[in-house]
Amino acid sequence: MANIYINPYGGSSGLYIDSEDADDQESLDKLLDKKIKGRFEEWSAEFIDGTSEEQGIWDAIAGSTHYYGDLLLFVEIMADVDEDHFPGIAFALDHGVFTKPTADGLAEWADDHYIVQGDKEEWAYDYVEQMGGVGELGLKTVDMYFDYQGFARDTEINGEISEFSFAGSDYVITDPHN
Repeated sequence: MANIYINPYGGSSGLYIDSEDADDQESLDKLLDKKIKGRFEEWSAEFIDGTSEEQGIWDAIAGSTHYYGDLLLFVEIMADVDEDHFPGIAFALDHGVFTKPTADGLAEWADDHYIVQGDKEEWAYDYVEQMGGVGELGLKTVDMYFDYQGFARDTEINGEISEFSFAGSDYVITDPHN
C-alpha cells in the first residue's frame, strides 16, 4: 500500500491518497474528482511511503515528477500485477521498452523474460540448471565455458543478458531487448 501526496501548484495545501483507494481509471477518476476537483487545476504527485518495490516502480514510471497518466499506470500496476513481475517492469520502464506502457503489457513483457535475482554468475548457474545441467549445453559449449563466471561475462558481452538494480537488489534479465 503506497501513500501518494497530491501536490497542487499555486500554494494550496495538498492531500494524501492510498494506492489501494484506486485500482483502475474509473476509481482513480472518482477519487481525484472527490478530493481534487474544484480545489486546484494543476498538480503533481509524489511517492511518500510504501515498500522499496513500490518505490522502485514509482521511480521507474517517470522519475521525480508525476502527473495523472503516471498515477493511473502506478495504481493499475499495484492493483493488477503480481510483485514477482516488478523487477522486469522496472527494467522495461527504465530502458524505454514501451512508448505507451500499460500494466498488462508490462506484466506480459516481464513474464516473457528470464529474470534472476543476483549477479551474472548466479544467473549463469541458474540458467545452466534450467537448461538441464552442463551436460545439456552441448560438448562445444562445455569445452568453451568451463566456469560460470566466464559464461556470464561472455553472455553479457553478446547482449543476451543485462544487469540492473531494483529496490535495493541486483537482478539479471535474459534477452532484454526482445
